[in-house]
Order: sequence, then C-alpha cells, then structure tokens
Amino acid sequence: MRLLILSFVTACFWMVGCGGSSLDDANSPQVTYAPRPALAVDGVCSDTATLDRWLAINEFQMTYFMEYLDSAGRRSRAAHRQDLHRLNEVHIHSTLQAAPDCAAVLQERIADATAYTLQGLQAYANGQRDDVREIVSESRRRFNAIQPEFNELLQRLERQYRERGR
Repeated sequence: MRLLILSFVTACFWMVGCGGSSLDDANSPQVTYAPRPALAVDGVCSDTATLDRWLAINEFQMTYFMEYLDSAGRRSRAAHRQDLHRLNEVHIHSTLQAAPDCAAVLQERIADATAYTLQGLQAYANGQRDDVREIVSESRRRFNAIQPEFNELLQRLERQYRERGR
C-alpha cells in the first residue's frame, strides 16, 4: 500500500515538475475569439438614467481590465488562457450596451482598447508573442488616454444629478 501511495505521489510531482498541465504545451488548442460586435448608439446624454447606466457598465469594464493588467506580468500563459474567457465576456457584454449620443466616440475608443488587450493577451497565451509587458504597456497607454474623456462624462453626470435635485 505504501508503495502504491509513494508511486502516486511521485507521479504527481513528476507531472507538475515536467509540465503536466497541457495548457502551456505547444500542442494545446489555440484560444480564439470572434471579433467584437458592432457598436450601437441609442439615447441621449441629457437623459440622466441612460448616461448613468452606460457610465456604470463601462467604468466596471475599464476597471476590470486595468486591474487585470496590474497582475498580467505575474501570470503564466496557462493562467492567461483561463482568464481570457472572463475578460472576453466582460468585453462583449459592455460592447453590446448602446451608448448615448455624447459617448459614441468614447465607446469606440473603449472597445478598441479592450479588443487590443484581448488580442494581445490571446497571442501571448497562444505562444505567438513572447513579452506580455509590451501588451500591458500599450494597453495601459490606451486606457489612460481614454480616462480624461471618461472623467468629463462622469462630471457631466454629477452636474445633471445636482441640477435634478434642485
């Protein structure tokens, strides 16, 4: 019985030590995603509820992606493979939400930044890119470039709520 347990434990250590996880193997299936859906514009920014809803969804998306980028350099290719599914779900859900008129251009920029991040991480997870730091750096640059325009819409929303409360 001890020999059986020892053999099992040895086999487990061997698999872990020798790359027993097939997610990092060159023969693993490639991670692929369909292109993002077309973006829609519906509603006006003067409608406080419409603007609030759109900002909340996109603030969550941008925060989620930026927090992921904070830890991307510490993750293995296998971890990225698994995490990409959730990132893609967040991206698709957010891009399916129609933007109010004043946020149409910003929605395009956010969708482009998240799509760039997904495509870069997908290429890294699939072994087509070697340095995740380049992907993280460019993704951060894109999200940071969006932030001032996003903040302007947040300020607009705050003003609308203040004016509504009068």
